[in-house]
Amino acid sequence: SYPGIKVPFVSAIVDLDDGLTLKGTLRGVAAADLRAGMPVRLTFDNAGGATDKDGAPYVGFHFIAAGDA
Repeated sequence: SYPGIKVPFVSAIVDLDDGLTLKGTLRGVAAADLRAGMPVRLTFDNAGGATDKDGAPYVGFHFIAAGDA
């Protein structure tokens, strides 16, 4: 894993409603609960608190199960 990324994690390929396909981390879902076609939401955050050399935050994204906060 990339430094600072908690393991294990679920890497998912997600087909978005507008036709775009993204690969990213699916958070908050146990491996035993995964299924094809599972509805998820795309979420943006500060990349886990990572910053550049000047302290500006990076923007990151991940997926969560649809309906989760």
